[in-house]
Amino acid sequence: MKKLLLTMLAIFLSVTPLVLAESYTTELQSAYSYAYDISITTQPTIDAANMYGSLIRAHMAKMMVNYAESILGLSPNEWLTCNFTDIDDQSTEMKGYIKEACQLGLMGQGITSFKPNDSVTRAQFGTVLSRAIYGDAYNDGDPYYIDHLNALRSAGIMTKIDTPDMKEVRWYVMLMMMRASETPSTQPSQCDTSEIQLLCLVGSPDCPSECQSNGTVAGNISVSKISTEVGTLPSGTKYVGSLKFTATNSDITIQTFTFQKIGTFTKGWIEDDGVQIALMQSALTDTSTTVTFSPSLKIKSGESKTLSIFIESTSASEQWVNLTNKQNIQSSASVIEWSFPMRVAE
Repeated sequence: MKKLLLTMLAIFLSVTPLVLAESYTTELQSAYSYAYDISITTQPTIDAANMYGSLIRAHMAKMMVNYAESILGLSPNEWLTCNFTDIDDQSTEMKGYIKEACQLGLMGQGITSFKPNDSVTRAQFGTVLSRAIYGDAYNDGDPYYIDHLNALRSAGIMTKIDTPDMKEVRWYVMLMMMRASETPSTQPSQCDTSEIQLLCLVGSPDCPSECQSNGTVAGNISVSKISTEVGTLPSGTKYVGSLKFTATNSDITIQTFTFQKIGTFTKGWIEDDGVQIALMQSALTDTSTTVTFSPSLKIKSGESKTLSIFIESTSASEQWVNLTNKQNIQSSASVIEWSFPMRVAE
C-alpha cells in the first residue's frame, strides 16, 4: 500500500504544476493586471508571470516596445538599420523587438553589441522608461541616467532611485509602467530643460513666453549652512559642505545656483540625500560656476531640502564655494532669507 501511494503521488506531481503561493500587494496585483491587459506579459496568472524574476535586456526590449507603441502611441523609425552582432541566437520574435527598441530610440543607439542576456539595472530601466515618456529631453546627464531618474522621481513615477546599480525585477517594471500611465501629464515642460532655463535666465528672446516669469513670484525661502555626515568618499572626492533650503508660505522651485569658486577643482556636483542631481558647469576653468537643476528643484511649503556639495580634485590647496548675493539663486521665491556672503566650506 505504501508503495502504491508513493507511485500515485509521483504520477500526480508529474502532471500537476507545483504553484507556490506568493504574497502580492494590491498595487502589485493591479500592476500585473495592467501589464497583462496591454500584453507586456502574456502569462495568464500572476504566479506564472515570474513577478520577482530578474529582468534581462532582451525581455526589457519586448516590454518597452509594447508599452511605447500600445500606450504611448510611438512609432519606430524604420529607416534606422540597428544591426547588432550578438543576437543571432535570439528568436525571430525577439530579434524584431530588439530592432524596434532601437528604432524607437529607447535602447541600442550607437552600439553594435546589444548584450541581450545581460541583467538590467535600475539606472538602465529608468533611462529607457524616461526615453519612452520624455524622448531625448534628459539624455545629457552625467552619469547618463541621473537626469532620467530625477525626472521620473519628480513626476512621482519612480521613487526609489538611490541604488541605480541594483538589479531590476519584473514586477517593478510593470508597476512603473502603470504609474506612468496614471500620471496626469507625462510630457516634460520645456521650461524644465536646462537649455530653456538658461535662455530665460539671460533674458534671451528665444525664451518661450510660457516660460517667462513676468515677475510673478511667491513664497519665502530661507537658506542656511549645515554639516552632514557623508561617510567614506572615493579618493580625490571632497565634501565641501551643505545648504539647507526651507520653503515657507508657498511651494517654491529652484532653477539655478551660481557659486564663486575659491581654489582649483576639475568637477563639482550637488547631491540630494546621496543622489547626484546636478553638475557644476565650467568647474575646471572659470572663477564662477553655475548649477542648473533639470527638472527644476521643487520644495513644498513647510518642507526643507538639504543639498550637499562635492568636488573632485587632487590639489591640496584650500577649496570652497561662495554665494555672494541673492542673485546667485534663480528661483520662484519672492523673498530669500540668508546672511551674505555665504561661504560654503567644511
